[in-house]
Amino acid sequence: MNNIGKVKGNWNFEIPVTKSKEEVKTIQSNQTMNYKDTKMTVKTVKIGPAGIKLSVDLTSSAGENPQMIDDSHLQFNLLNDKGESLIQSGGSGSGSDIGGEFVMNMEYRFSPLEENSEFLTISPFLIPITNEQSSRIEQPLHLNKLPITLDQGEMGKIIVTDVKYQKDKTLLYFEVASDFPYDGHFQFNNLWLEDKAGNNLASDSKGYPERIKQNTYVQEFKHINKNEPLKVVTIKMPNLEVLKEMEIKIPLK
Repeated sequence: MNNIGKVKGNWNFEIPVTKSKEEVKTIQSNQTMNYKDTKMTVKTVKIGPAGIKLSVDLTSSAGENPQMIDDSHLQFNLLNDKGESLIQSGGSGSGSDIGGEFVMNMEYRFSPLEENSEFLTISPFLIPITNEQSSRIEQPLHLNKLPITLDQGEMGKIIVTDVKYQKDKTLLYFEVASDFPYDGHFQFNNLWLEDKAGNNLASDSKGYPERIKQNTYVQEFKHINKNEPLKVVTIKMPNLEVLKEMEIKIPLK
């Protein structure tokens, strides 16, 4: 390798790889729940040091895409026994017609458990599909006026509690007043800082929040002069409906 980006040089990397001695625990479930024309069958949950893999079959009795329900997309959270949502790192699947039904074989990947949990809860929810542009919600950011509350409508409120100006970055602390179980990176929602020219000041290295504890986050932004006028901005959120009647609990002990 002669260069990395615009930096020239002779580069040689050695990356040691060690096979984990920890075994992957596979839990057979085969629990089934129904919602309207969609049937959800949780086949297996595999838990290992690299993360958790959830295998789910989604079946539509109407022969249509079972991931679409009333113009909404079916998605899943995976909760620990404290009700905290694990970070989803990916998902994939394929579908086929079987006996007049359309079956999707899905796999979802989540972050590892950080501490022991007596059970996991598979919590389906619906993301509305719309072509409408979400309206902005913004307020000037003044340290002497904290906390600042941004009302997102049905999805609840974001409450900015603190800002810390550091030498190489700016840290924004906020809480979420919502019944929705956001994950450790606050996926499916967004909050950002803008300068007076309307530039998003998101960090180049980390463009997402980190959960401190349930419903409390910190997000890193670029270095900002403490006297620079800023806005804290989010959007009015469509309601992410949690399908409580379809939740499935998986005992781990």
